[in-house]
Amino acid sequence: MTTSTLHTVSKSPFQSNLLADCLNVAQASQSIVLLEDGVYGVLASSPTNEKLAEFINAGGHVFALDIDLAARGISTQYDKITPLDYNRFVELCTQHNPIQSWY
Repeated sequence: MTTSTLHTVSKSPFQSNLLADCLNVAQASQSIVLLEDGVYGVLASSPTNEKLAEFINAGGHVFALDIDLAARGISTQYDKITPLDYNRFVELCTQHNPIQSWY
């Protein structure tokens, strides 16, 4: 287990500031998982597009739950955003401490 924080964001950046708030505090050594409507953050039209790109370019890791991407008919706009299934999500949760949920 690492002492690196895993952030989870479940609200759309089009309807909430949660992803922006998360990106304001997340450090490049940490990871973010987008799930539920949070996966809209992968869109190039997202209001957090620039901040998300900066986080990724600084070395931050961003994941998006594949089932939520598929349910919304979207795919990631960045090669560096990794789709993940539930098994990998659980694995990430066991590898990080603490887990910060943004909801």
